[in-house]
Amino acid sequence: MAFESLFKLAAMLALGAFVWFGLDPLPADVPPPPASPAGGFLPLVLLGGLTMFILPHQFHVGVVECRDERDVRTARWLFPLYLLLIAAPTLPLAHAGRALLGDAVPSDMYALALPFSQGHEGVALFAFLGGLSAATGMVVVSTLTLSLMIGNHWFAPGLLRGSWARGDGGDRRGDLIRLRRAGIAAIMLLAWAYSRLVAGNEALADVGALSFSALATLAPVLAFAVWRPQTPPRAAIAGVVAAFAT
Repeated sequence: MAFESLFKLAAMLALGAFVWFGLDPLPADVPPPPASPAGGFLPLVLLGGLTMFILPHQFHVGVVECRDERDVRTARWLFPLYLLLIAAPTLPLAHAGRALLGDAVPSDMYALALPFSQGHEGVALFAFLGGLSAATGMVVVSTLTLSLMIGNHWFAPGLLRGSWARGDGGDRRGDLIRLRRAGIAAIMLLAWAYSRLVAGNEALADVGALSFSALATLAPVLAFAVWRPQTPPRAAIAGVVAAFAT
């Protein structure tokens, strides 16, 4: 995961360098972007900020996999720096894509289409591999995290109760690992089925916004868990239901 993170950062910075230094000066009369609903940008920023703390794999990496609290001190400055570096090329890329490609190419594809249109296939290939690396990392960490959560909270209690009921104190680790692996396969198949049967929009940004909105339903529960750690489970469930209704 560390290699994947560095690789996609290198790909994004290379793309930014190409936009800054590899393109001819852009025309001054760049067409404005299509009109969007007023106030739509700030809610997306808020959803992104919330999701940064609510994503299951963020919890897994930041809490479950945290072996030393000194790592948290490092992450306090390294994580914001990483976000700043990987986001820095975004606006120049969007501006250049809008100026040179316009609506002929979906904005999600500017990272590939822009180098291709200028004859820089190597930059496009590097950007593609960076995107593939990012997608693979998301799939690996997300499926692992969700399978661990499902295994620990759903399967493990059942396995233990069954062992206790039989008076059998045997080792159930093998069974739990097999159930976790089955959970990974089930999660990936469900995600694939959703993408084929339910998701009607191919735009990655729209799919991401939908995912962020769904995860934001956990924000009230998280806020109460930080503010009042003794919040009972019923209150947490009520918070999720209220957020989902909103």
